[in-house]
Amino acid sequence: MNFYQRANLSMGLAVFLGFELALSSVLNGNAAILEGDQLDRVNAMLWIAFQFLFRIKVTIDDHNVFSHPSPKHDTVRLLDFILFCTAAFLFVVAAIYAFEFAISGLFFLLGLLVATLWLWLHGEDWKIWTVINAIYATLVVLLIHLWVVSPWIKTLLLLLLLGFLALDFKLSKTANRMPSI
Repeated sequence: MNFYQRANLSMGLAVFLGFELALSSVLNGNAAILEGDQLDRVNAMLWIAFQFLFRIKVTIDDHNVFSHPSPKHDTVRLLDFILFCTAAFLFVVAAIYAFEFAISGLFFLLGLLVATLWLWLHGEDWKIWTVINAIYATLVVLLIHLWVVSPWIKTLLLLLLLGFLALDFKLSKTANRMPSI
């Protein structure tokens, strides 16, 4: 396993630790979600599930990208890696604030934006991934905008987000790139 693959796995683990921190905050009674109703709690868990599964998919895809030696110039590789780390950091912050949706959604969008910039720099299939990331971003923006509306609309949008992630997982053939255990 090369340096970039190890870094990618570390960033994926950092997101999972962020979720653990968010969940421990709830268990200790420190999260605002405790003030909401049952459907708000379900929606928070759907948001966490989406972020968790999204990060697993990204980690698998990135692991595959970083498994191949890059013929790029060292400066481009460094910028590539800085963008990757920045996106991963923003996803970690989104995970930590998972129960405060407006903050979490904003950090998730920023992470997605940086990840999209990384895709443009990396150059492989950037057009299709830009469209896919734009769909994710649109759904998250709708969620942020409509978060104060009916909890059922939030639930519907979160389920749509999870459904799109499942479609993305299948169409991008992420399962074929999973590292062997």
